[in-house]
Amino acid sequence: MANYLTEEELERAQRLLQLFYSLPFGVGLVGPVWEQILARIKGGEWTGKRDNRPNPDIVIGGKNISVKTEGINKLTRTRRRAVDFLGHHEDLIIARPPVDQFLAAAELHSLSANELGTLVLNAYNNIVTQYQWDTISILLRLDKVETKEFIYWEEPPVLYDPTDYEWIDSSKSSGRSRNINTVPSPAKFKWNSRGSQFYIDYTIPRDADIITVECRSISVEELLDLLESLADT
Repeated sequence: MANYLTEEELERAQRLLQLFYSLPFGVGLVGPVWEQILARIKGGEWTGKRDNRPNPDIVIGGKNISVKTEGINKLTRTRRRAVDFLGHHEDLIIARPPVDQFLAAAELHSLSANELGTLVLNAYNNIVTQYQWDTISILLRLDKVETKEFIYWEEPPVLYDPTDYEWIDSSKSSGRSRNINTVPSPAKFKWNSRGSQFYIDYTIPRDADIITVECRSISVEELLDLLESLADT
C-alpha cells in the first residue's frame, strides 16, 4: 500500500530502479540518480545543484524538496528486511551547516558543547528558512540483500529551539576534529567538524512505503547491441 508515493509513482519508481540496478556499471544508488528518478516519477524538476545540501534538490509544483538517500548496512538477525526497520530509529546526514568555517581554530575547541550545538542548530534553521525547504524526502536502501529493498517517507522540516537540547562532546572526536551530540541517548542530533556533517535521528514511520526491486543483469554486449539497433532506426 502506497502512503507517501501514489501507487502509480511507486510502480514507476520500481521500474526505474530496476533499470538502474540492471546496468553493468551500476554499483550503488548515489544521490543525484535517485533525485532524478524521484523528480521524474513525481513530475517535478531536478535542480542539479550539488552544493553541500542547502539548496532544494527537486521542485514540484512550486514546493522545494530536499532529498536524502542513505544505505542501511547494519543488518541483524531480527532486522533483515525493510519491514523490520519500520518504527525504529535511524540517524541521517540532513545538512552540512559550516559552523566551523566561521570560527577560529581556537574557538572550535574552546566553546562548550552546548555553545557549539547552539551555533549548529541556528545554522541548520537558517538553511531551512533561507532555502525555503517545504519537505524532506528520505529514501533508505538495504544494500546487502539480494532483492533490493527501499524505505521511503517524507518529513516536514522543523525549526529547532536550541534551548530545548543539551549537548556533550562525543568520544569519537579525534585529532583536530570536534564531534558533539545531544543527550539523552539515542542522540537527537550529532555534528562533526570534519565535513560539518549534521545528523538528525528520525523514527522510521510504520506507514513508510516499501519499494521492492527484482533485478536482472544486462550485459555490456546487450546494451551495445541495443544502441546499434537504435542507431539503425
